[in-house]
This record gives sequence, structure tokens and C-alpha cells, in this order.
Amino acid sequence: MISPWVRLEIGSARMTPALHRPISSWIHDELDRRAVWDRFGDNRPPPVHCVHPVVTLLEKLDAITRRWPRSDLPGRAFVRHYEDAASIIAALPTLPAVPGGLEALLTEMLEHRQLRGLVSADDPAFVLAPGERADDVSAAWAELAPLYWGKRVPLGAAAASIRAWIAESVHG
Repeated sequence: MISPWVRLEIGSARMTPALHRPISSWIHDELDRRAVWDRFGDNRPPPVHCVHPVVTLLEKLDAITRRWPRSDLPGRAFVRHYEDAASIIAALPTLPAVPGGLEALLTEMLEHRQLRGLVSADDPAFVLAPGERADDVSAAWAELAPLYWGKRVPLGAAAASIRAWIAESVHG
């Protein structure tokens, strides 16, 4: 039997720094765009407490570099990480700054072993030099395209934005 409520996995999940983010959908966005809320009841739930996207960005970049050398992982295991990281980087100008700053967050995450180490813009996972692993990830990106709708971030553009953000923000 399925529970009539949602269960959240807390465990050792990091929840700081955090933001309150609204929950919405494409239909809510469309009603906003058309300015017709007066004809409907606004049934959006209150905003939820979410980990700051920079934490997710750092975790995704760490996961990419940690998993890159593993030959047992197929290229498709990486595609979403690249696109998510690039999307977070593109959204950073619209987000509040990380309380205490990125350097303090990196230090804390490294001290608590939530990251393996500082990522480098020169890491092979972000350079995507031609070779078996980069070719496999590129092929997976193309193969998975039918599963996505909407705007995609091309793999090369995602890697370039990741390298630029690391060079400027992490090692800048």
C-alpha cells in the first residue's frame, strides 16, 4: 500500500546553505504568462526549503571527476550531470549568493568529506579531449536526446561553461 503522504529522506543530506524555492509547473507558468490567474484558483503550494544550487553544482562536478576514470560506467551516467551543472551555472546570476561565500562553503564541504577535492578546469572530464571516454559520453548525449524535451545544453557548451566557472570561481 502506498502512503497517503510524502516521505522525505533526510539521513546525512546537507541542507545548508539553503533557499526557499516555489513549487510550480508549466501550467502555472503559462497562467502567469497570460495573466489570467483571476479566472482560476491559485493552487500552488508554499515555497519549500531546498539546498542552495551551488551545493548541488559542487557535488555534481565532484561526481563527474570521481567517476570519469571508471571504465565500468557508461557514458549515459554522465549526461545529466553535465547539463544540470551547466544549467546551475547559467542560473547563478539570478540566485542569492552563498552565505559566507563560495570559499567558506568549499572549505566546509572538504572538511566534512562531502567533496573528494577541489575540481580543476583542466580535469579530463571537463576538457573532453577526443578519446574513448569522451566519445562514449558524446554518443550517449546524442542517444538520450529523444528522452528530453525543451532546450538542451550541448555537451561541449556544458563543459566549456563548467571550465570557465571553475577557473573564475574556484581557482579565480
